[in-house]
Amino acid sequence: IVASMREQMTRKHEGILEIQFFASRMLTAGNMLRRILAEVADLSLRTRDVKFTVYCLDPEFVATLSTPTFTGETNENPARYADSIAAQIKDLEAFNEKPVFRSDNVTMEVIRYKAFPFMYAFLIGDQYLYFGAITWSDQLGDFEGSRNPCYAVRGQDPTFHQMKQYLKNRGDFYRRCAAMPEAHVRHRHPRTHGAHPV
Repeated sequence: IVASMREQMTRKHEGILEIQFFASRMLTAGNMLRRILAEVADLSLRTRDVKFTVYCLDPEFVATLSTPTFTGETNENPARYADSIAAQIKDLEAFNEKPVFRSDNVTMEVIRYKAFPFMYAFLIGDQYLYFGAITWSDQLGDFEGSRNPCYAVRGQDPTFHQMKQYLKNRGDFYRRCAAMPEAHVRHRHPRTHGAHPV
């Protein structure tokens, strides 16, 4: 995945090269992105006109979860889980302040979503797509994605364009939800008189 990003970033491209990550807690995706962004920042990877977009769990959403209980391999509770994601987001967004990012039009955007993750995906321009399922593990007490199979699809495969449209739809939905006031996002049960849930 990292090699595919480097390849596309160093090749001549028209317009903006879009690289999108659909992630959950930002551990694997965050590490890969920081590696690439650090190379851009120290000029060991020369590129321009690149937009990175990451969709990840909203730390505020994670902090309010009570079930299922997140224990994780490091016994993290929801608050610590949320703090970890928030720290990852802060690190990534800080790259926007680097001089080379401003001069060469390289941007890093993070969209937070309030939902349980269902898949991970790395969409690199019009040439590479890597994706797989995110599943819940009772044994780990956490979601896992990197341990699940990762599938690769190249741009010339018809499946690539179908998946790209699907991810675009999902990304647009997350973006709209993130822009909505909290009162409109929160689900409310209708008032009933004398009725009880079954």
